[in-house]
Formats: sequence, C-alpha cells, structure tokens
Amino acid sequence: MDNMIEISVAVIAGAFILLVIYVIATLRSVRRSLHHLDKSIIHMQQQVDQVSKETTELMKNSNRLAVDLQRKSKTMDTLFHSLGDASQVIQQMTTSLKQVSSSLTNNVQKTVDGTNKHQDRINDVVKYSSLALKFWQAWQARRESEQHRKDITSQTERESIKRRS
Repeated sequence: MDNMIEISVAVIAGAFILLVIYVIATLRSVRRSLHHLDKSIIHMQQQVDQVSKETTELMKNSNRLAVDLQRKSKTMDTLFHSLGDASQVIQQMTTSLKQVSSSLTNNVQKTVDGTNKHQDRINDVVKYSSLALKFWQAWQARRESEQHRKDITSQTERESIKRRS
C-alpha cells in the first residue's frame, strides 16, 4: 500500500514537471510572438507617420490651389465689369462671361467643399496606397535579391565544374 502511494506521488510529480515544462515553452513562444508583434507595430507606426506627412503636404497643396483659383476668379469678375462699360455688345458679352465665371466659381467652391468633406477618405486612400507601394517595393527587392543569390550560386557551380574539368 505504501508503494502504491509512493508510485502515485511519483506519477503526479512527473505529470506536474511535464506541465511546468509545457507552460515554460508556451510562455517563451508567446514572448517571441509579442516581440515580433512589437516590432511590427513600430514599423507600421513609422509608415503611418510618413503617410501622414505626405497627406498633410497634399492638403496644403490643395488649399493653395483653391486659394489661387478663387483669386483668379475674382480677377476675372473685375475684368468682366470693366468690359461691360465699353459698349452694349461688350455688355451682353460680359453678362454671358459673368454667368460662366459664376458657374465656374460655384463649381470650384463645390469641388473645394467636396474635397473638404471627403478629406478623411482621401487621407485613407493616400495612406493605403503608400503602404501598398512600400510593400510592393519590398517584395520586388526581395525577389531581386533571391534572383541575385540564385545567379551567384549557379555561377559558382559553373566555375566549380570548370575547375574540376
């Protein structure tokens, strides 16, 4: 009976040791995974920062363009007013041009308003496009590196065969 208890205790101790070994292996694996995840998150954050900078620059350029278009539109309005004083024919022509200018101004304003409304979408598109381009470039570089390694290996093999001959 005492032997049975000792054997049971030994089996339990062995099972516990195996459990501890498995838990340690699992924790190491989790630690490695978390380390890789941390590196990936840092890399993604750097890419997001870069895309944010590019998006900000794009927004600044869009705003400059809108201001320039508005300034030019106002200049056109002034030009049309001065031409209207010249004669009746020029006045009719000025009225037509004024309507076109007003329509252009409204369209530009609608475009600017639409751009402002969809700025988040534009930012996302630019961000994901930039990320896709970077992933594609990294993939291309890796393919070229692998091809270069294959070329060097085959060249080395050919030289080795020539030396043996």
